[in-house]
Amino acid sequence: MSLFEINYSKINAWLFCPYLYQFSYIEKKYPPRTPPSSLGTSLHRALRRYGENKTDLEGLLIAYEESWENSGYDTPQLMMEYYRKGARMLEDFWLAERDNDSRILAAEKDFEFILGDFAVRGTIDRVDKRKDGTIELIEYKTGESEKYSEEIKKSLQLDIYALALKRAMNLEVSAASFWLLASGRKIEIKYDPLRFSETEKFLLKVGGEIKAQEYSRKGDCNLCQISGLCKFSEIKKEKN
Repeated sequence: MSLFEINYSKINAWLFCPYLYQFSYIEKKYPPRTPPSSLGTSLHRALRRYGENKTDLEGLLIAYEESWENSGYDTPQLMMEYYRKGARMLEDFWLAERDNDSRILAAEKDFEFILGDFAVRGTIDRVDKRKDGTIELIEYKTGESEKYSEEIKKSLQLDIYALALKRAMNLEVSAASFWLLASGRKIEIKYDPLRFSETEKFLLKVGGEIKAQEYSRKGDCNLCQISGLCKFSEIKKEKN
């Protein structure tokens, strides 16, 4: 019997709205790219190459240029505005990284582990081994929201990835971090492995809901990225 696949993106979509999950992962439709999403893709591609080679600033900016995603921009002027914005983020990142004496163990690391009837899969931005031998889990964030200082304390994404490092690579995470590229700073928390049990229970619960296709609720259409495309959207109904 094949296992049912779940990952953070699927779970996040389902938690926001089951119909967003249906749109993206069953109907396999995707919203058009936007400048922020294309910039995020470009930065993550460049940072993956940095993680593989820990290059100098020139090499990082070359990787950025070669990784550039040019879709989603209405005008060449807007594209250049975002390109320069991303370059500044990487310059600030590289300057901050000069004082980092950790060793990068993995960049854009794919993982898979089995949990009950589910195959939990995903990709971790970065894993560092610090000078004292402890392990740090790092996720890059490109948004400018101030929410991250609170979000990191209860991040499902970090919980899943810390569990994956333990289950798939036998690595004990002692610190989990968000690298906030827009503000040029990193925030971190001490990671408590006691969270593993609750994370596993939550994954089994939500995974069961997804597998059973329980469409008993709807998210906030005003906040949804596909509100103009989804056939169940209240906003779309109002316009029609």
